[in-house]
Amino acid sequence: MWKKKPVIADLSFPLKPKERGFAEMISWPEVSKIQIDNSWDFNSSYGNGRLDSVTLVRNSLGTANLTGVISREMLPYTTSTMMATVGQTPNLTAVIDYSSRPDR
Repeated sequence: MWKKKPVIADLSFPLKPKERGFAEMISWPEVSKIQIDNSWDFNSSYGNGRLDSVTLVRNSLGTANLTGVISREMLPYTTSTMMATVGQTPNLTAVIDYSSRPDR
């Protein structure tokens, strides 16, 4: 009876490269920070306004702030401004500005 020799590696079939998809074949850039700023101006019956939005994503952690500003001319030389911010840094600010100069 013939004794078989031990087989160390069976190379009888052709070797195939590992199947890779399109995403694995190209090199994607690494993004560490994305910031999106938006601003909308509007006029209302109360006064002029602006709505600002800031969204920031850094290293997979995100923050967002939304700020609204309404300003109104109350008297010929007096302007009032109200600003509110919601999000990571909430804030409420009210300002009354009086100017003695007519040309401001």
